[in-house]
Amino acid sequence: MNWTHERIKTLMLAVQIALVAVVILGIILFLWSKFWIIGAILTLVPFLYLLVGLVSIPEEQRHLTQVFGAYYRTLGPGLHVIYRGVEKIRGFVSVWEQRYPLFEGESTKIDCRDGSIVPKKAFAFVECREEDDPDAPRKMIFEVKDVKGAATALVESVLISHLNRKEVKEALEERGGCDIFDKMDLSVQEDLEKGLEKWGLKLNRIIVGDFELDKRVIAAREAILEQEAAELAAKYEKQARAQAIMGSFLEMVALGRGISVDEFTAVVREDTGLQEKILEISADLLERRMALDRGALVDIRTANGNPLLDLVALWHKMSSGNGGPKLKPQPRTGKEGKGPGDSEGQET
Repeated sequence: MNWTHERIKTLMLAVQIALVAVVILGIILFLWSKFWIIGAILTLVPFLYLLVGLVSIPEEQRHLTQVFGAYYRTLGPGLHVIYRGVEKIRGFVSVWEQRYPLFEGESTKIDCRDGSIVPKKAFAFVECREEDDPDAPRKMIFEVKDVKGAATALVESVLISHLNRKEVKEALEERGGCDIFDKMDLSVQEDLEKGLEKWGLKLNRIIVGDFELDKRVIAAREAILEQEAAELAAKYEKQARAQAIMGSFLEMVALGRGISVDEFTAVVREDTGLQEKILEISADLLERRMALDRGALVDIRTANGNPLLDLVALWHKMSSGNGGPKLKPQPRTGKEGKGPGDSEGQET
């Protein structure tokens, strides 16, 4: 016989009427003094039967009952009566958020576009859709044999498909506290939500604590990191040398003119043309310094664009006052003598 929900409701109504009828009969017999013992028994039996069937349900749980294997009702938090012998609790669900572990057991290797990764400490956070669908608790118990296993398998398959389209570097960016479900395509999110909805579940987020990399991927990433570190070190070294050459150049020019470096720097700040010329000479000197460090000693002897000649021309320009600021040399002190043509010698 196919027990539909309407037939079950009719049967349970008959059970309730029968209990009431027994109580009424017991009361009548109790009042009839000749059969008062039988009446007392008939009156107490239904109450004892209901008392045995009392169940208390906590706030976060929903208990589902069945009659002859078919769903009957969902019991919320509070005190309820189960009609023993006819009605049976099939199971219960929690309406609070649940954490379903992913990829348990053996390590699951996922192939990305440029390597393989193994997810570690992965979880799917789901909850019952009771607020949106009052029938959700029934779906979690009666629509699927193992709702946790089914939901876990579905989320794992979608997650693997999502990571298959990623590079290892991109996948690593989605580990830790990142919600991978939010990173998925909108169409994938909708399909996954529909798949879980038929079991009364709602997916809140997917978290993967870390990814274990394949040995070949680790070796490749280490090589890339070493190359990036070498390039960064070379960049900083070049910047340090450029600063050193610029400082030495400014100090050399200032000493050649008999002024302090601060005074020379103040003059340079006021003359944009002088700034460009100094930067040009410094850049050339830096390139030649790097060439010398590599052993290319002939580089300093090139005929064209010798920075030493440019430096002489710059000194002459500064001392003559044509097209640039004129710097007055400080008076010399000490026992040094000033020979003929000494001033011109300083300018050249």
